[in-house]
Amino acid sequence: MIVLLRRLLVVQMLMLWMGGFVFYTAVVVPIGTEVLGSALEQSRITRWVSRSINLIGIATLAVLLIETACCRPARRAGIVMLVCTLSMAILTTVLIGVRNHMLTLVNFDAMVIVNREELHGWHRVYLWTISLQWAISVVYLLTMLSAWRSIDRMVAK
Repeated sequence: MIVLLRRLLVVQMLMLWMGGFVFYTAVVVPIGTEVLGSALEQSRITRWVSRSINLIGIATLAVLLIETACCRPARRAGIVMLVCTLSMAILTTVLIGVRNHMLTLVNFDAMVIVNREELHGWHRVYLWTISLQWAISVVYLLTMLSAWRSIDRMVAK
């Protein structure tokens, strides 16, 4: 029962973090931009959502590290899971730094972009970084599911 609850927590955290990112970018941002009238207005919401996504990511990474240690996957799967988790942790650190820098490029009180060209460049870095992080999370998920199947087969014997 403990294993099942631990696995449920891992899946739920990954869905909240990466599923939340996908839903926000695919659905909320386009609708918010249309309803609010501009990407700048939408950014008033995104600055808070991105903070939340990064905080959820930190919590998820802790859960993934625990899962990697607890599930004791085969050596190769364990290495892949650990490398993926550490890579996502590094990327989360980059995302937090880029986000914080981008916030300095917008005056939200006056709703003015201080340096549009620099902001667009850093925004591209942010989008590519979080997209890479999402791809790595898929590798982690596939490796983890494969490890779980192997472990379950061994336990069933």
